[in-house]
Amino acid sequence: MRQASFALGALLALASVASAQSARDLEGLWRRLPAGESGEKFYRLAATSDDALEGALLDPPDGLECHVALKVSGKKLTGAGTWVEGEHRAEAKWELTLDAPGKASGRLEWLDWEDGTIHGRGWEPHRFERVARVGLVTEGDGQAEEPFGDPVDALEPLAGGWAGPGGAWSLEVTGAKRARLVPVGHHDGQTIEVEVQRGVLRGTVAGLGTEVELAWSEGKLDGRAAWTEGQGEVSQRGWAAVTFTRLRRIDGVEGAGAASEPAAGEAAPLDGVWRRDDGLFLRLQPEGGQAVGVLSARDGAVRCRVRLEAKNGRWVGTANWDGVETRWELTASGGGVAGRCEWVDVHDGRVVSRGWAGRVFKPLRRVH
Repeated sequence: MRQASFALGALLALASVASAQSARDLEGLWRRLPAGESGEKFYRLAATSDDALEGALLDPPDGLECHVALKVSGKKLTGAGTWVEGEHRAEAKWELTLDAPGKASGRLEWLDWEDGTIHGRGWEPHRFERVARVGLVTEGDGQAEEPFGDPVDALEPLAGGWAGPGGAWSLEVTGAKRARLVPVGHHDGQTIEVEVQRGVLRGTVAGLGTEVELAWSEGKLDGRAAWTEGQGEVSQRGWAAVTFTRLRRIDGVEGAGAASEPAAGEAAPLDGVWRRDDGLFLRLQPEGGQAVGVLSARDGAVRCRVRLEAKNGRWVGTANWDGVETRWELTASGGGVAGRCEWVDVHDGRVVSRGWAGRVFKPLRRVH
């Protein structure tokens, strides 16, 4: 009987046409497109070294097996597929070339054989496509075990910006034990909905339906993201490692709760030097109807430039941190000034998340 050449060609679909690829870049599920008398076939390939692949036909005819062994050299794949029927074996050759990322074409040898005897040989053209994995992260070493870390008791301390797969993410608390990670500028439609379960964040990627599990470990959210490959009888599921790292926060304390808008009071003149509760110093002077100055460290190093004006019983305005602006809202309180200052989390110069931190300013004692 004639056995269509196996998906050795599948290997061909290297991740890049421009340069030679390692066999490890070609691992996965490949689909052989229908051609001539041959129908659609699927092969799963795995690297045994940097230049060698082995695999098998996943849906062979009844009573048959097909095992593939290939060598990878630049954009060329060469090798043989061994057809097995009971104690009988026969090898067919193939010659494939990478055409484009995830695509390959060439020719595969067919055999007419019975009871181990080959009665005819020939070549048939074939094309292959790599079956894409679906998941938040689909590459890298998987994690077989559930993530482990310090139990997450509250979600509010985790709110804000994080760096993760594809770029920046904003973690937003949506309930007592629920939150979502929203991609900022990437991964459209792939918001991650999570819930605290036994101290670990577990949930799904909304646009894909694949699972994510994250644990709080050494200041990061470390865990794994599930991926799927193929459908039906040829499908496979696995895990890939995933990590979210806190973004740089400007003028805020990680884990600080949200601060309420200060009540209207008396917008007393802001002139002189004020010490903020975090040890920084606000130096202001009147300029028209505004108060203008800088927030600086004890040694005088300027952190930001501040501009405030009186509105409806409050001092409101902005602080400029080298091009990144935050808002301030203050009012007179207990001989000083109190209210809230906005914090922002930034990734590559882009504001990812915003929030408010409560602040208290006390005037320095002035002596004459």
